[in-house]
Amino acid sequence: MRQIGEYVGERTDAADTVFVWGDQNEILYWAGRELGADAPWATTRVLGFSHAAYVGTPRVRETIDWDWLAAQWERWRPTYVVVAPRVEILEFRYAEEFSPEKLPELQLLIDEAYELETTIDGYRLFRRTSPRN
Repeated sequence: MRQIGEYVGERTDAADTVFVWGDQNEILYWAGRELGADAPWATTRVLGFSHAAYVGTPRVRETIDWDWLAAQWERWRPTYVVVAPRVEILEFRYAEEFSPEKLPELQLLIDEAYELETTIDGYRLFRRTSPRN
């Protein structure tokens, strides 16, 4: 996490924010940047508290709050979105259910304003392409 955080920190200004899709918020510590969302564990918030009941089933998408995530990214305009290779918020065997490949809605949100800059240890770092207001 340190290498990722330092990479982001070296390429952002102090006022910039970062969004971590995953449960590795220590990236923010190493970057010296704030989370680009209102909730400290934003990925968990997006996935919703009831997603555990549906994990491993096609119904997992029913509880994901894409509108909240889109509003957060519009409000905070994170300079980077860091996407973990596995989101292990729940059981390990379901971690890949929450990747952009399995969640096209997440990929669409990323594609609207970000492009892949680099990958470090499987973590994809997307940088905002539209200017910050």
